[in-house]
Amino acid sequence: MALALSQAAVAQPDDNWVIARVLSGRFDELRGLERQSAEGSPVAMYWWGNFLNACVYGRCDEDVARALWARAARTGHGDAKIALMVNARSPEALDAVLREFGVPGSVDEKIAYAGALAALAALPGSGTWNAARGILKQLAAAEPRMGVIYAIGVMEGFGRNGEQLRAIVEAGFPPASEPLRRWLVLSGQGEYQQNFERARSGDIAVAVALCDTVEISEGYEVLPPELLQVCERTLEQGYPGVARTLLRHFRVKGNTQAAAYYAGVCVTLGTHCASELSDYYFQRFGKSPDWELWDVLAAFALGMPPSEAGKPEAVMQRVFAVRLRHALGQQACLARRYDAASRKFGDDPACPFRRPVRIPDELRS
Repeated sequence: MALALSQAAVAQPDDNWVIARVLSGRFDELRGLERQSAEGSPVAMYWWGNFLNACVYGRCDEDVARALWARAARTGHGDAKIALMVNARSPEALDAVLREFGVPGSVDEKIAYAGALAALAALPGSGTWNAARGILKQLAAAEPRMGVIYAIGVMEGFGRNGEQLRAIVEAGFPPASEPLRRWLVLSGQGEYQQNFERARSGDIAVAVALCDTVEISEGYEVLPPELLQVCERTLEQGYPGVARTLLRHFRVKGNTQAAAYYAGVCVTLGTHCASELSDYYFQRFGKSPDWELWDVLAAFALGMPPSEAGKPEAVMQRVFAVRLRHALGQQACLARRYDAASRKFGDDPACPFRRPVRIPDELRS
């Protein structure tokens, strides 16, 4: 019976079936998707296109990937349509996607389309840029998701919307920490000592932003003792993104036990910590498999395409699994909705950046 069920699942794969195998590293079970994509399975076409685009099985072919996504999109597979939009190389290519598959319908499609428009815009303030901003503003009015509100802030500048920016940081989204730091500077609240006192007094948004950005703002790799305590407390209050700063601190200090602990926290955060994990694994273990994994992920985070990685398929499969886990977690984070009455975003346990972390007693400063 179990074998029959397994064969049935392979015969009719769904997205969850594929995702479960990617995240558990069972890529051998997914090779059959190539045949199923040729037979017309929309799910198989979508995922085999992803694998070709990401060089998962030693072959990189963006053109075939797009062709597979197009075939899947013609059957109504929404994620395939999104893949075509976000991978469009020009405004004309993006227009062609809409002509063939229709205007974006779901909220996710509209967000993807706006993001693609913004990415392809020649200059801020151009017609394409303004079209993307207009779509996002309409979405924010009807569907105040974190990702939409954050994107508008990035495009326009947060200006008088610092309250929403603080709410994003408080909800747990590390990329917002640097914009909040800059907003504090522009608001005349950017002095380190001033913000340190606010963080020590319990202003959690300022504490998160200070800990996340102190290397940029103050050049600190090793934290002053009083700031180290603030960052440890902030981590334990449910902000694991701060682990990146703590990993850097203990790696540079040479505390291998503490660095190993914070590396373990960072691993759960995916590409957010890629650069720090690459440095940690190289310093601790040299050119090890874990160093290679995180070094590639750090390069991808800076924009290097998979086709230039030049790595064997075993490495690219590990990379793809980490990137997928990160994408799913970030999707959950950015889908949280803003409540104007409470001035807060809702919670989602699938968001990896907002969860309790307990530091072992022997590692506390």
